[in-house]
Amino acid sequence: FKSVQCYNHTNMRVNASSDGDPQLYCFRSVHGDFLRVRLGDENRCEWSVCLTPSSKGSEQWHIDKRIGKVVLRTGCSPVKFLRANPDGSVDLADRAHAWEEWTLVRNGNDTYSFLSHHGSWLSARKNGKLAVVESLRAHSTADEQFTLGQS
Repeated sequence: FKSVQCYNHTNMRVNASSDGDPQLYCFRSVHGDFLRVRLGDENRCEWSVCLTPSSKGSEQWHIDKRIGKVVLRTGCSPVKFLRANPDGSVDLADRAHAWEEWTLVRNGNDTYSFLSHHGSWLSARKNGKLAVVESLRAHSTADEQFTLGQS
């Protein structure tokens, strides 16, 4: 993986391709799994987010800059946004509002942590699920650290 270049956690530089579209990234957990978008029950057309051991098209994300924050937008269609909920769950939203904004924190070990609007940290579980956890120091534990790679 090539690291995302950050000046600090409030001013992230994201590379763009030659046609002006934002670069795609994949997010890998300490467990070796990638952040993935998937279609659930086809009859209900519900989208969800999980972790998977391989990186393909549905594991690619755009990082959209906001003032002091980032929004993680799916790299596939239909466009969805990673959202942290106050109950500790993580899902996808159709539009990017405050709950879909994250503060990107660069850790000292070439990993990144994502602080949600609610003050909780994106956390990867060994069972392939995601959650957000509340702790003043949660981002310093391995489950809350992700490696960013360019697709």
